[in-house]
Amino acid sequence: MITKVAIASDHKGYALKEYIVNNFDKQMTVMDFGTNSKESCDFPDFASKVCEFVLENDDSRGILICGSGVGMSIAANKFAGIRAANVSDELTAVQSVEHNDVNILSLGSDNVDRELAMNIVISFLNSNFRPALGGVGQDLDLVVEVEGDGVEAARGQPVVVVAEVEVGDACRVDDA
Repeated sequence: MITKVAIASDHKGYALKEYIVNNFDKQMTVMDFGTNSKESCDFPDFASKVCEFVLENDDSRGILICGSGVGMSIAANKFAGIRAANVSDELTAVQSVEHNDVNILSLGSDNVDRELAMNIVISFLNSNFRPALGGVGQDLDLVVEVEGDGVEAARGQPVVVVAEVEVGDACRVDDA
């Protein structure tokens, strides 16, 4: 059961983060890792803090907010053991956890309003990984292998280079 939530935003996500923090279920422990203003800031610094917290606390999940949700999601997914999804609807929030064991929710403050954001957060936190769903556990195992050992180890096959092209080269297909 999830008992702790780590949350952070950059300046674009600050207002939505504050709204979510102030409207959380009082039985949930919320760790707010910033930012603490609308002053411009670097989102990777805040994503790092949330990811580290989630990795150190098995009973936790994280929420990251920026303008689009994309930057925070990319930053979070650089951490081994983190599976972040940029979500803009409730069904995707549920399926991201059930199918992919997502532990970080990324939201775009420009893409969701406050009510939808809260519904997404609640859906995310109330969902559980369901590896028994058709092939889901096996797919996640492959993702974890890629994360740890690279693409070659995940499939047990060498990477094949199809073509090497220099920038500026033109490719032409003849109909002959």
